[in-house]
Amino acid sequence: MDENYSSNNATKKLLGFDYQKFLALEACLNGKDNELVWIECHGDIAYNDKSIEIKHHLAQENLNSSHIDVWKTIHNLITEQTSLKEFNKYELLTTSVINDNSIFHKWNNKTAKEKLIELLNVKSNATINKYYATVSSTPEDLVKDILSRFSIYGNQPTIDEKLQLLKEHPALFIIEDKYKEFFLEKMLGYISNQAIKNMDNWHININEFQREMIGFAKAFCSEDYPFPRTRKKEVLDIKDRSFHFIQEMKDVELDDFTINTAAIDFLRSENSTLKILEMHSSLSESIEDYEDDITGDLHSLKLRHSSNISINYSNHNHLISISKNLYADGQLLPIKKINGLQPVEGYFQKGRIHAIVNRKEFAWLFKK
Repeated sequence: MDENYSSNNATKKLLGFDYQKFLALEACLNGKDNELVWIECHGDIAYNDKSIEIKHHLAQENLNSSHIDVWKTIHNLITEQTSLKEFNKYELLTTSVINDNSIFHKWNNKTAKEKLIELLNVKSNATINKYYATVSSTPEDLVKDILSRFSIYGNQPTIDEKLQLLKEHPALFIIEDKYKEFFLEKMLGYISNQAIKNMDNWHININEFQREMIGFAKAFCSEDYPFPRTRKKEVLDIKDRSFHFIQEMKDVELDDFTINTAAIDFLRSENSTLKILEMHSSLSESIEDYEDDITGDLHSLKLRHSSNISINYSNHNHLISISKNLYADGQLLPIKKINGLQPVEGYFQKGRIHAIVNRKEFAWLFKK
């Protein structure tokens, strides 16, 4: 097979799928609270009370009376009625042009009976034989019921035109023009990720979409999320103290007051971390980077303190003393900023340090 043809054919398919996601994104941008947008479940996309088939062509096409796009769509509507009968509207959106000599010209103004008569009067051919047979062999009442709900909208924007329209969407008015395409890429990525989470039931929850959209938009508006503070009294009732980092502190012979304070800092930081992750999924990576930076600082700090260990004077008490100094300096590290979040409070960084020790990624104790 010719390589150029193969590559071009694959490109058309990929752009067609991207175009479908563009329309799904547009539906999400226009969506209202508590709505769902379905993708590849009840048609190409579906929302509210309508199921939509989408046909994108790079070159201009005419939607003639025997065009496969329409006939295959009607065939699918008939054969997939089990999953589609709940929808009141069926739509075909196509970039093709509908000329006056096509039976699909002014299709939406025709009655179901007129539509069926014109379909059956079309001379079948090898391309549409299968689909024509479905229409002609299906009970007339069922076909007319489907056709009464079936509309065709031709001359739709091509993929490059649709991208421009999305950039002009009112939902993006707070984002600078130079960032709009990057923002749209983020939202399209979010839509794709939902397919991974729901492979057999790909859908977008508008409430979750709006939350994610606000979060992604912040990166392009220079606005950080507020730090979600956790008060001490929110964690005082948690009695479980069986954490590895506490044993590490005991090994360094730290006093009970210091250990209890550390436990409270840890629990408060865990609670605040959950609140941060609920704000937006992008903050998960920011927290991971934040903790990686702290871990690196702790190891550097330990390396510096190790120079105080004398080969000839490295008894237990000496090592404990240096370990305590390391702990104190670790708790006094300058507070770092989490990308996308307003400045954190001191307890949070101390608590994340304890979390790092708890995961056994760092230890306070110097050993012989």
